[in-house]
Amino acid sequence: MSHTRGHIDGVNDEAYGVTYSPPASNSSSPGSNNSSSPGSNTILDPAALEAIAQGFAYASGLGQESNMKPVGVAGRTYIDPITGQPGFAQGLFYEGMQSELLFGTTSPEILGYDDLLIEMRDAAVSGGFLKKSDLPPIGETNDKFNAFIDQVFGRANENTPTKPEQEQIKTQSGLSDPRAQQLFLYRKLLSDATADILDKPPTIEVTPYIAPDPVSMKQSVKAYMRQRLGREASENEMRNLAALLANEYKIQYQNQIQNEIANTQLIPINNVSNVDIDEAMTQYDPQANFVEQFENMYENDINFVERKAAERASFAQFRKSISAGEDFMSG
Repeated sequence: MSHTRGHIDGVNDEAYGVTYSPPASNSSSPGSNNSSSPGSNTILDPAALEAIAQGFAYASGLGQESNMKPVGVAGRTYIDPITGQPGFAQGLFYEGMQSELLFGTTSPEILGYDDLLIEMRDAAVSGGFLKKSDLPPIGETNDKFNAFIDQVFGRANENTPTKPEQEQIKTQSGLSDPRAQQLFLYRKLLSDATADILDKPPTIEVTPYIAPDPVSMKQSVKAYMRQRLGREASENEMRNLAALLANEYKIQYQNQIQNEIANTQLIPINNVSNVDIDEAMTQYDPQANFVEQFENMYENDINFVERKAAERASFAQFRKSISAGEDFMSG
C-alpha cells in the first residue's frame, strides 16, 4: 500500500523519491547516537529504531500493493511561485494510518505521537466538536473521536506541503534515519492540521432551501378559503395567509437541517452543546399545520358558515319531505 499511486516498493523507489534504510542492527552499542527527537537528549537504541522502522513500513505502504484510499482528499493543487505553473502535492495520509500512527506499534512516544493524541483530544473538546463525555479513556478510541481524527488527517492532506517543503521539514527535524524523519514529518503535519481545524473549523454541507412555488401556494390558499368559507380571500388575507404557509415550509426546512446536522458524525464548532432534536418535529407537515392555524384564525367564520350550511341542509330535507307527502305535524 504505497503512498504514491504507481509506486511499487523496491522496484521504482528512486523514481518516486522513496528512500529506505535497513533497520538498525541489534549489534549497535548502547551508547551510539543513532537518532534523537529534536529538543531532546534521548538516545534511540536499536530496538527503538526497529519500532520506528516497523511503523514507517506500515505507514508508507512498504511491501503492499498501491491501492490505498486517501483520508479526505488526495492532496493539494498549488501554483509554483517560480514557474507560475500549477502543481499537485500528493497527500501523505491514507486509510489505516490513523490507527497505526496514533494507537499502533510505531513507538509514537519517541517522536511525540502521545502528545499529538492529547492535542487532538483537547482540540476536539475546546473546539466544540465533541463533549468531554464523548471522549474515550486515554489511549482508547471510539466512533466519535475517530470522526474527529479523520477530520484532522483529511485536513493534513488538504494542506500537504510540496516535496521540497517536506524535505526541508525532515532536515529541520535533526534526525538522521529516513524513517524517523518521515514519522517526524507526519507528526508535524498532523499537529499543524489540528491547529488549523480550530482556526478554520469544517462546515457541514446541508440540503439547500428550495422555496415552494409562490403561485402554487396562492392557489392552495384560495382553494382552501373557498372550501372552508365559501368566498374569495381579500388581498390582505391572501398576503397574510401566503406568508403563513411559506413560514410553515421554512420551519419544516429548519427541522430537516437540524436532523441532517444531528446525523453527521462531526458537529461544527458553533454548535458547542451539540444538537438536540425535538422528536415531535421529525415528521413536520407544513400544510397540516397551516390548516390548524387557519381553523383557529377563522373559527367564528367557519362556525357561522357550517351553521348556515346545516340550516340549508335541514330546510332542503324539509322541502323534500313535503314534496313526498309526509305529514310532519303528526310527528
